[in-house]
Amino acid sequence: MIDFASTETEAQLSALGLRMIRRGQWVRRPSEIEAGELIKRIRERLSAAGPAGTVEGMTVIDTAVKVTHYRGRWRPLAGSDSGLFVARRPQDYGADLWCVVLVTEGVPFRLVDLPVDDPAAPGHDEAWRVQAALDAASGSPQVFRATPSSGTGASAGMTVDLFSPLPRWAERHLELVGMSIPRISGALRSYRVPEVAMPDLADFLASMLWMRQVTGEGRNDS
Repeated sequence: MIDFASTETEAQLSALGLRMIRRGQWVRRPSEIEAGELIKRIRERLSAAGPAGTVEGMTVIDTAVKVTHYRGRWRPLAGSDSGLFVARRPQDYGADLWCVVLVTEGVPFRLVDLPVDDPAAPGHDEAWRVQAALDAASGSPQVFRATPSSGTGASAGMTVDLFSPLPRWAERHLELVGMSIPRISGALRSYRVPEVAMPDLADFLASMLWMRQVTGEGRNDS
């Protein structure tokens, strides 16, 4: 087994042209914040934005739909919609843009395109974290399922199933403590994680994305 922590190994890898990336650099993430505070900041940005104007073809995430049914949460705006939504809107060329939008009686009132905090990040990273905050604030936080795996020896541990997409920085954290495996039926993504790493992982998902752990059957209908 290679001892990657040894000075000799580090020197050998450096001689091969490989550069060490510290853990903090690899899992670089936004600051920890309460869900309500993140929503407050988003509303402040929207208050400073100009009128949304006409927006055709917008789709939004319906917070009223179960958090374990991600694809089923997306729908067009309805005339009864009012409030803050994570949304996507078409553009002339390229993929739909990610945004947050303030809606009044089915009409977009103000919107802000994402990302806003990190211009180098994909828009969905900020969008999915805002949605996690909205779900937590509504009393239905996003969940992850952790069950004992059937493996033995090196393959033993916990299977962690996710039902909502995670920002890229959260995926990097999971890949650091575990490994991606073929998704379990009903989940969007599944990982194999050593049992000893589960307490820290659960704390990470709870503090950064306000998620809660479940042990029963999850469902995504994807």
